[in-house]
Formats: sequence, structure tokens, C-alpha cells
Amino acid sequence: MWTADHDIDSGQTITVKNPRGMTIANTGSGKSFLYGTASEHSMLYQYNFSHASDITAVLFQTETDYWSTPPSGYAINLEHSTNINIYGTGLYNWFNGNQTAVFNIINTTSSNYYGINVHGVTTVISGDVVIEAYTPIEEEWFCDGFTAYQN
Repeated sequence: MWTADHDIDSGQTITVKNPRGMTIANTGSGKSFLYGTASEHSMLYQYNFSHASDITAVLFQTETDYWSTPPSGYAINLEHSTNINIYGTGLYNWFNGNQTAVFNIINTTSSNYYGINVHGVTTVISGDVVIEAYTPIEEEWFCDGFTAYQN
């Protein structure tokens, strides 16, 4: 899911404001898989896992909206969910200063997160636990993140 930030034909920058990205709410009707997906430029969240269970997401990317200063929406909002497994992500903020948090986890259990990479943020995980970004903002490394986290 991509909210356009430029005209694909001319390359001209445009502003299209989209409040929400993708919501995933699987309530036990079987396992769901997301492979190689992307959700970009939404204001509140890119991926919202709400009351979800048995979800596996592999190799996905997010990018914050480009008009907020600083961006405040979550790349991933994960709430009231169980058995969520996320492998290999790129959660990026390229615009208008550093974002405070990109991965929000609230009341979620039995879940695993591997290879979470971020850019342009001060806090990698927020919500029930807080994990600060390791790289000082002024160093401008390409990515920060963590190898594994389980809750």
C-alpha cells in the first residue's frame, strides 16, 4: 500500500494525506502470512495489528508520511494480539526530523520479532516496554535496530 508522494509519470512532488495504512485483525480463523509487503506515507500507522492472532510477517518495509514535522505515526502498532511473528523489517523515517517511536506494542503476548531495522527514530519500541535507539541521532547512520525481541 503506497500513498503517493510524487507523480509516477513526471516525478513532481505531490501531497496526498492518508490517515491509515493496513489493519490486520485475525481472530483465530487460521494463520495469516504477509510476505514482502510495504505500507508507506500514512499519518497514524503503516501496519496496525489489532486483536490479531497467528500472524507471520516476513520482509516488509514502512516509510513515514512526509508532511508531518516531526512524523508521529507508528510504522507498526501492535495491540491486544498474540502469536505475532515478524521477520526482517525496514521501518524508515526520512523526513522532517527524528520520529520518537515507530514500533508500538501494547498488551501483546507470545510474539517474536527478528531483524527489525529503523532509520530516523529515537525509540525503537514503545508501549508496554521501551527500547531506545542505540545510535545517537547526530551520527546519522543508515540503520539501527535489533536482532531479536520476544514477549
